[in-house]
Amino acid sequence: MDHPADLNLELYLTEIEISERVQEMGEQISSEFTSGKLLIISVLNGAFIFTADLVRNITINHELIFTKVRSYNGIRSGNEIEHQLMFDGRIKGKNVLIIEDIIDTGKTLDFLLGEIDKKEPASISVAALLWKPDVYGYPHKIRYVGFSIPHEFVIGYGMDYNDYGRNLKDIYIFKNYKS
Repeated sequence: MDHPADLNLELYLTEIEISERVQEMGEQISSEFTSGKLLIISVLNGAFIFTADLVRNITINHELIFTKVRSYNGIRSGNEIEHQLMFDGRIKGKNVLIIEDIIDTGKTLDFLLGEIDKKEPASISVAALLWKPDVYGYPHKIRYVGFSIPHEFVIGYGMDYNDYGRNLKDIYIFKNYKS
């Protein structure tokens, strides 16, 4: 693993840009989920900071639970999906909002949507801070998108490279990335 000082990082989104967009997303979600029970499912680990900021900007009552789904190892998307789905039977009949940090190919999201759909929710929507439309390969609509980005590996604001960078307040392009 590279030492953090050896990483070639380029600033991509500032803390202020992120904060303003997350506030807008929270307002939009609050205005659109006016009926029914809202259950937010945050996908760990990368979405924990985004989730914390977003739910503080959602003004309607909601429940929040966490799940862990992973297909990355370092900077490469793997073929296997690791998961810890902790739904406790709370999904049936509720409006579900999945919160993701970043969606690229959509493989992990497709898996998660399939598992949630089996639990008979009233509806399922997705909020992602970052989305890579150039590599996204599924028909599922991403209802709330913070920023559409090119196919670059990014770290910061909860997202990491081998456990480095989650604490960075801004989002950086990891220039050592080779697709």
